[in-house]
Amino acid sequence: MRKDKIILLAGNAVTGHYGINVIINNIKKTLNDYDLVVTDTLQKSCSANSFLIAMTLNNCYNAINSLNKDQLNIAFLIDATSLCVKSAAKDYLIRKDFSLTALKQATGLLSRYFLYSYKESEIVKHFNYLIVVSDVDRKYLINRYPKFKEKIIIIPNGTELRQVSLTRPDVFTFGFLTGFTEGAFEDIRWFLDDYYPRIKRAHKDVKVLIAGRGAPEHMINYFRRIDDVEFIGEIEDLLDFFNKITVMVTTVRKECGILNKVLDAFSYKKTVIGCSRNFKAFTKLKNGDGYLACDSADEYINAITTLKSDPDLFRTLTENAYDYILTYHNWDKNYLVLKDIINKNN
Repeated sequence: MRKDKIILLAGNAVTGHYGINVIINNIKKTLNDYDLVVTDTLQKSCSANSFLIAMTLNNCYNAINSLNKDQLNIAFLIDATSLCVKSAAKDYLIRKDFSLTALKQATGLLSRYFLYSYKESEIVKHFNYLIVVSDVDRKYLINRYPKFKEKIIIIPNGTELRQVSLTRPDVFTFGFLTGFTEGAFEDIRWFLDDYYPRIKRAHKDVKVLIAGRGAPEHMINYFRRIDDVEFIGEIEDLLDFFNKITVMVTTVRKECGILNKVLDAFSYKKTVIGCSRNFKAFTKLKNGDGYLACDSADEYINAITTLKSDPDLFRTLTENAYDYILTYHNWDKNYLVLKDIINKNN
């Protein structure tokens, strides 16, 4: 029997997380010829005659406890959440950060890892399909749950393609772009504490520009204490931000999912450098072709030296990255997979 409507269970994402809202908007666009209801609670809209798409780990897990098995259609996990916290905890070990603060944060992350692992195992068993946004996430889940390989699907995020002409500032400027949480702050703090002083000694002209909404006072004060680091808060115009920086830097500790800010930089033809783990989702784009991977202070120093001595490399990297997203990160094309799943099972 055909379901009479599609329920998109988004929880707090209805009014919250920017990246998830982008996904929601593209799901709505793809399914505009369906009776689609976006809701934050199952009780408001879900019935036996509806097709469910539950988004993010907690919403998917809550649906298991609220609905019958035949109503658990699609778990749109986005990331493998247990991998997210596991890799963030592992990062402290990689950097040999055994401070009291690091140990406290790593302990909290590992506690969440065990909780999220349990929830993921229940979701994999009960839902008909699981959707993640990268091959990294799919391989991780398949390795943990090989019995359910066929139900784990990749639908990569897309990005809006831009036709812009960027400039570069006279001073070599690193750009950071994020929405601030304690975790997002830590993703930048470790770099500024561990790598930036060494980079600054090698390249005294380097500056840092940090943009993003939601930073509380203690984060802003931290940025202000560091030489040649400027915090500008929330921005209205990405083009203006990208024109103020030489390269965008990504130092996120997780090694799962797709970073929307990297896709945005690629779409604006802005050069991106950063941790190799942040590029794992881009399986057909190689280091040195579309981005520069840097996993030590020395590698950042060498990347700056190379870019300064070979300005043509900026164009090579950005053109290759733009061609890549043109092929692999088109929202309309990628989300046809979601439409096919619904049509085959409805």
